[in-house]
Amino acid sequence: MGLKRVSLETKEEYYLSSKHQFSKFTGIPSTTITRYTNLSNYPVMSPVLGLIYIIDETKPMSDDSPQFSPTSGNHNAITGIDLNKLESGKAYAFLPDKKTIYGVYKSATNARSILVPTKDPKYVGRYVNIERLVKISPTLSLYFCKFINTEK
Repeated sequence: MGLKRVSLETKEEYYLSSKHQFSKFTGIPSTTITRYTNLSNYPVMSPVLGLIYIIDETKPMSDDSPQFSPTSGNHNAITGIDLNKLESGKAYAFLPDKKTIYGVYKSATNARSILVPTKDPKYVGRYVNIERLVKISPTLSLYFCKFINTEK
């Protein structure tokens, strides 16, 4: 699979022969590359290159939205919390009742650094929008969520 990236700012085009190379070159995770390839209305923010489109010329372009399927493994997408009602760009910590907001943070990484600074940086982020409580202390476990526009 050959992937092309097109910069929105400079209109430059670069071709890379694999998703792995593309991920390393752009700083975009491979899951995001898969999700946003050939979506004409959804550029992706590369930490290295800015806004880009990801194009696989062997497949047709699409006006669809990115598909967010339940995660792999034994974890399902969170239920009982309307992700569309959350403010974009923030990470939310909910108590186990899924109604009470424990805190609002700049990001999942920010939440982790405040709540459990000794844990792995991905400790909170890997469970955002997942039906899994994250243990913060012996007496506190939280769900973490962020806005995802699931409406079509």
